[in-house]
Amino acid sequence: MYEQNTSMMNIPEQNAFPLPAMVEGDFSSEEIAEDADGLQMMSFQRVKIPAGGQLQFEIPTEDPDNPDEAVKVPVNARHIKNMILAGCFDRIENVRAVTERYAVLERAAKELGFSLSDKDFPAEMRDKHYFWSQQQIAVSGIGSIDYRRIFDSSEARQTVRGKASYLSLEEVSRDENDGRRAAVCATVVDVAEHSYKDRETGQRKRFAKLTLSQNNHLTECVCWNDYYIAHRTEILSLKGKVVILTAMIRYSDYNGCNALQMTKNSLLFIQ
Repeated sequence: MYEQNTSMMNIPEQNAFPLPAMVEGDFSSEEIAEDADGLQMMSFQRVKIPAGGQLQFEIPTEDPDNPDEAVKVPVNARHIKNMILAGCFDRIENVRAVTERYAVLERAAKELGFSLSDKDFPAEMRDKHYFWSQQQIAVSGIGSIDYRRIFDSSEARQTVRGKASYLSLEEVSRDENDGRRAAVCATVVDVAEHSYKDRETGQRKRFAKLTLSQNNHLTECVCWNDYYIAHRTEILSLKGKVVILTAMIRYSDYNGCNALQMTKNSLLFIQ
């Protein structure tokens, strides 16, 4: 086994370390080239498969007195899984869409003997492109989610037609959009419940603040009492989920920028 794998790794074409296929983001080609400088030259002259199935690449040292010594670079199943999620194998596995990475994971799991849990990869999320973009960002810090594509392919698009116009969070922040009714698709990164004293009745009324994220943009969305009480359980479970919602854009004196406000006529769709 060792001899077979050593001979395979000595083939120049198979020696190169494949770099991840980059998705669109805020990085220039010059910045990516600078960060990746030197990686194209990585190679491993020997590979072992120790007991337990773990791959272990070896890089010979430059010590002339110990030519057989090598720096051992262990690679376990978690490394392989994360590299697949990051897109490192997209080119060599002919992955044409990020949703096809699950098939690559299944083959790797079969070969290396690890399992893929439904908790980590829910069946209902495996065909969602944004789910795989989220996984890539989580393990590599590189990538972006196409929220407009999520909105365009959702059933919510037909429901909100004529009631609100789709806007990105960057567009929501513009002064000229104050007062418009917007349809927004974003990830809910935080949910917090608050209360205030009603001036007319003196009663305490509860409301919620959502922090919405679209890649590098954040916007606050306030769910006022009338809407919040009617959907409280649903709203408190939104953290970490992608949603489509309709809301009014209002300038916030407290935050010094535009924010979203949901009232009783607002719509909410969980993706």
